[in-house]
Amino acid sequence: MSKRSRRQRGELADGLRTLRFLLFVAFLFSMPLFFLPGNTEYGYTKSIYTLCFVALLYIVWGGEALVRRRWELDLTWGGFLLAAFLLVSLLSLLGDTPPGVVIQSAALVLAFGLIGILAANTLVGEREIGLALAALLAAGVGNALFGLLQYLGVVVGGAPGGGMNAVIATMGNRNFLGGFLAYIFFPCSALLVLVRRRWGRAAALVGLGFVLAIALFVRQAGVRLGLAAAGLFVCFAAGYWHLLPRGRDLPWWGAWLGVAFAAAGAVAGPAGLLGGFIYAAAGALMYGGGRILRRFRLAW
Repeated sequence: MSKRSRRQRGELADGLRTLRFLLFVAFLFSMPLFFLPGNTEYGYTKSIYTLCFVALLYIVWGGEALVRRRWELDLTWGGFLLAAFLLVSLLSLLGDTPPGVVIQSAALVLAFGLIGILAANTLVGEREIGLALAALLAAGVGNALFGLLQYLGVVVGGAPGGGMNAVIATMGNRNFLGGFLAYIFFPCSALLVLVRRRWGRAAALVGLGFVLAIALFVRQAGVRLGLAAAGLFVCFAAGYWHLLPRGRDLPWWGAWLGVAFAAAGAVAGPAGLLGGFIYAAAGALMYGGGRILRRFRLAW
C-alpha cells in the first residue's frame, strides 16, 4: 500500500472516530429527552431508541475498525460484570418467567453494558469526558425545566391543571425524573474541574443547582436518600484519596457548596438549610474517616 493510500485510510479512520464520539455525545443528550407524547409508557420508547442508537454506534465503530484493520477494545472490569449480569438474566429461563420477558430484559442489560464499553473506549481525554458530562447535564436541565413547567401548568403533564401529580417530564413519573437528576448530579459536578473557562464553570454551577433543586422538589424519599448516601460516599472517597480542592479550584467548590445550600433552602425553607448544615457536618466526619482509614490502614 502506498503512503498516500495509508494516509487516506488514516484520515478516514480518524473521521469515523470523531463521528463515533459526536454520536455518543448526541446519544447522551437526546436519550433522556426522547419520548413520544402519545405513548403511555415512556420506558418502551426510550428502550427502542437506545437499542437502535447503540446499534448505530457499533456500526460506526466497526467501520472504523475495518478501515484501520484492527479493533482495539478495552473491556475494563465492567465487561466481566456485564457477562455476569447476562448469565443471571438468562438463568431466569429455567423458572416460570415467560421467555419473551427474559430475552427482552437480557437485551436491555446487554445494550446498557455496551454503552459502558463504548464510554470506556470513546471518552479518552478530559475534553471528551467534559463534553459528555455537559451533554448529560444539559439533558438533566431540560428534563427538570420540563417538569417544572408541568407543575406550573404551562405545558401538559401527567394530570390536568398542573401540580405535583402532573410532573412526569420525559421520564413517565416524578420518581424516575428525580432519580435521573440525582444520578447525574455528582458525576456532572466534575465539570467544575474539567471546564477551564469561567463562563463554562458558571453555567455548570447554575445547571447543577437547578438539577439538585428539582431532584429535591419532586418529594421522593428514595431520591433524597440516594443523594444523601452518594454525597457521604463522595466525602469518604475524597478523604481516603485526599481530593480536597486547591488553588484556583477552591472558590468554585465553595460556590458549589453554596449552590447546594441554596437549592435545599429554596425547596425546604429553613428546615432545608438546617438539614444542609447537619449533612455538611456528617460529610466532614466521613471525610475524616476516610483520611484516618488511609493513614492507619484500619481495614487491613
